[in-house]
Amino acid sequence: MPQLHKHFNVVRNFKKPMDNETFHINVSLEKIDSHNISIVKTRLWSFQLMSINWLMRNPISASTNVQNGLGLMILNTLAMSIEGFITDIIAEHLFEKDLDRLDGMKKLDLGGWQKKKKKYNELFEKKIETYNSYESVEKLFSLRNNISHGETHLEISKREIATGATSKIESVGKSYQKVRLFLIKKNIIQETEVSSNAKVLWTLNISRFFHREVQMFLTSVMAGNESPKKMGVQAEFQTVLSNTY
Repeated sequence: MPQLHKHFNVVRNFKKPMDNETFHINVSLEKIDSHNISIVKTRLWSFQLMSINWLMRNPISASTNVQNGLGLMILNTLAMSIEGFITDIIAEHLFEKDLDRLDGMKKLDLGGWQKKKKKYNELFEKKIETYNSYESVEKLFSLRNNISHGETHLEISKREIATGATSKIESVGKSYQKVRLFLIKKNIIQETEVSSNAKVLWTLNISRFFHREVQMFLTSVMAGNESPKKMGVQAEFQTVLSNTY
């Protein structure tokens, strides 16, 4: 590493690490015309996952409203981290050089989760739907697709005029209602006839559930993916899991 810094001007300034903290540095070297160049690659999903891991391990002393706001951010970030993780597996499988990756990935047009899933399944024999906790991941994206656009959540209940019988609370909109029914099936929330601003679909308890499911999904993908070029992603994922702070 010292020689790399000297000859290729790779400069990385770190805070003094904690005793049990591990840094993962991705540096590649390429030659273009009359220049040797170094490329430092920073994977966003590793920072996202480590930060959420820290939040989930530590007590959060705050009001219910603040906790629910954190839940929204955690769910959105979990979905982002999955997309980044899968994108890196695809990119490193397809492109030998990091500089080829930028233009190559633009041409692939992998914007959105559905396009990433389709490309992954084209490249690999073991399909993404077969990995552990895939159903939970799909419901996470259903939820993310609403909350990332700030879509207001509406709950309705119905009371029969003739009998006074009250229905169970439902979420308005297919995506929200799918998530509600899934969480009820998993015993994460209970059916109720009364709305409560403390029992939304993005509480910290629900975020913890999806956090566990995402970790199981990514671990399963890492173990089952057959690409011979996944070592970099695999090593960084292990760094995420090993940082216990």
